[in-house]
Amino acid sequence: MAGPNNKNFVAIHPQSGMCNRLRAIFSFYLLSIQRKQKFLVVWEECRRTCPGILFDYYLPIPDTEYLLWKKDEQQLYDGIELVKRGSKRQKEVGKFTMFTSGGEFGCGNKKEYCGKYTNLYKHLTLNEKTQSIIDDAKTQLGDYVAVHIRRTDHKKNKQEKNQVYIDFIDSFPKSLNVYIATDCIKTKKVLYETFKNRIKVIQFNHVIKSRQTSMLDAIIDVHMCIESNHFYGTNGSSFSELIYQKRYFEKKMDESEYLTAKKKKAILLDNLL
Repeated sequence: MAGPNNKNFVAIHPQSGMCNRLRAIFSFYLLSIQRKQKFLVVWEECRRTCPGILFDYYLPIPDTEYLLWKKDEQQLYDGIELVKRGSKRQKEVGKFTMFTSGGEFGCGNKKEYCGKYTNLYKHLTLNEKTQSIIDDAKTQLGDYVAVHIRRTDHKKNKQEKNQVYIDFIDSFPKSLNVYIATDCIKTKKVLYETFKNRIKVIQFNHVIKSRQTSMLDAIIDVHMCIESNHFYGTNGSSFSELIYQKRYFEKKMDESEYLTAKKKKAILLDNLL
């Protein structure tokens, strides 16, 4: 990936869905550390793919500044105009000054910036208000099994049938409760009917048409899965990959989950920590 015409700082304008954006933010954060440059996150909300402002729910990343993008307004940082790659403005001035990406620096080919090989999400930490929601839900659940089932806009050839997730949950004692994370209301209702006696925390307020859930709901799903006793995710989903990677480096995985994460190519390291 060619870099911007700006050697003063690393600026990332993250794109696509929430977990793609998180992946880009933390990968380019590592790039800024390697370059010993300031780091700027330029956030632009998108109602279809990422409705909300991430900074409202997480603690700031160390040595990072944040800026909300204002469409059709000139914006400066450190005395330099912020120009999006591929934008009309880039064509006018012949340069861009910030990265625009929904993935890792090096497109996943540079191990030092890729969550499949390195602890990308070390500084992904909820603020006190959001963490209290997770803590309350965990108190209601006790020990639990979590699954993430991506449907809606996910490629059909990467999806597994509902029965795969049901079988995974059934492989554990019935004393464990169940948490269902999914972007699809239809799938959620199917699994709820199967495990409703073990599901203590659930919402059915899917309102965003593309992925059907709000940003807060998605964040709760991510962290409830990270904090679970056992987890099974979706093939090729940045959402599930983030969960697997965070669980791996926080030593929450057992051998079976590690092998599943490797099979799904969410983790490409050779040994369980």
